[in-house]
Amino acid sequence: MSIRDNVRFNRTKMLDEAAINHRPTHFLYSLLFFMIVYFVADTARQSIMLLPTMIYLFSTSEFKSLLGQASSGEMDMEALMESYSSVLSDIASNIPWWLVLISLVSTVALAICAILYCKIFEKRKLPTLGLRKSNIALEYGVGAIIGLAMYSLAFLIAFLTGSVKFEGGASFSFPIILFFLAFIIQGASEEIFIRGYLMTSVARDYKVFLAVFFSSAVFSLIHISNAGVTVLALINIFLFGVFEGIYVLKRGDLWGACAIHSMWNFAQGNIFGSSVSGMGQMPSIFRVVSNPNMTAANGGAFGIEGGFACTIVVLVAIGIILLIPPKKSELPDYELFRAEFNEEK
Repeated sequence: MSIRDNVRFNRTKMLDEAAINHRPTHFLYSLLFFMIVYFVADTARQSIMLLPTMIYLFSTSEFKSLLGQASSGEMDMEALMESYSSVLSDIASNIPWWLVLISLVSTVALAICAILYCKIFEKRKLPTLGLRKSNIALEYGVGAIIGLAMYSLAFLIAFLTGSVKFEGGASFSFPIILFFLAFIIQGASEEIFIRGYLMTSVARDYKVFLAVFFSSAVFSLIHISNAGVTVLALINIFLFGVFEGIYVLKRGDLWGACAIHSMWNFAQGNIFGSSVSGMGQMPSIFRVVSNPNMTAANGGAFGIEGGFACTIVVLVAIGIILLIPPKKSELPDYELFRAEFNEEK
């Protein structure tokens, strides 16, 4: 295939199969359906988090003290609200690892709701979400290596600029294994929801590159309330979404993209000990500290994916993946004919 064919946003069998028996839908309807599915999924996720969050809050002396002040009537409403905001802010900055772990696992609600919606309302089968049956182990393994390499390069850039440094030696604890499994669930769940469901649904009615960019914008916006988020962080997440979308198109399935997403987050939080999209510290093999005066490089409280070190790596990754030829076995016949025609020219 020529370079011109490689850099195209090719349609895949996955997209064509998703369009079978589909009647064109106005974009606003697609957006409305997505918002409803997201609302249901997020409500389910928060329901999973409700009990463990309450257990944690009532185990903290700060929260119990605040409840005591509220019940005694010692403070007026304005002072009480100020104290409430301050206490919750302090508690949020010291969330225990087990609660973060449950939060990651709770994202499975996104995948379940996306699959159910596609199956019941869009009459789509699992392969149309990218969950295809061929070469799963190979695709996932290659994706895991790519995700680890990408984050390691971003960390290396931040390290070479002096914006992050190692603090102490390496150590390993059992919760790291649990986080590895949790990030597998979290990465796959978000990819199924954004790339498997949203991107594919939009691509049925509109050009593929519009589906990639729109789904990436949504992917970025759902992180807008995360702690420490900045404009650059949102841009980086958008770019990462573009990379993931192109990767799915090149490979014709979702497995590699799931692995890249999961391994990026696991490397960030549990290997190098950086914040993952503002989630705070987790058990990690290395302990890393960031220079507060160089947040443009290290991303500050949001983590390295909020700095220009991440921007550089993801932009390079997008350039590389665009030049790599798509997997021919997942291209429809008309895409193959197009490539052969261009080569003959």
